[in-house]
Amino acid sequence: MAERLYRSRKSKILGGVCGGIADYFRVDPVIVRILWIVLCLFSLGIGIIVYLVCWVIIPLEPEEAVDVSAREVREETGEETKAKEAESAGEARKEEKKGDGGLLVIGSFFVCLGFLWMIAEQFHVGNFGGMAAILVGLTIIIYWIVERR
Repeated sequence: MAERLYRSRKSKILGGVCGGIADYFRVDPVIVRILWIVLCLFSLGIGIIVYLVCWVIIPLEPEEAVDVSAREVREETGEETKAKEAESAGEARKEEKKGDGGLLVIGSFFVCLGFLWMIAEQFHVGNFGGMAAILVGLTIIIYWIVERR
């Protein structure tokens, strides 16, 4: 995982909250955005309030971090670049296998949210929100298990 949670400057649509969370957990920002939309729909808008609070509380990624990574990309040229790319690709694969617990956390969150939702509705059969949240969470967890192999 990243050292500290920041709002992203690179993968930013509104405030960079979802991009920052994705960078922190090393997952695709699109997955975090989709999950956040699902959370907003199933929580009757509480997700929007949480997003706004995160937008205010989470600091913006420092410009130095973005500038340093851009400078490193520009400085690498020729054969050196190919060797470094191959080396970094191998290290990235190893790192992804080790530290990709973000999806597990997100999936577990949705499963817990679904169970809490169903308990709050006293397991009413007509309530599909809790079941949908559990289904989304289990899908994410299964995807995480398949990708780790």
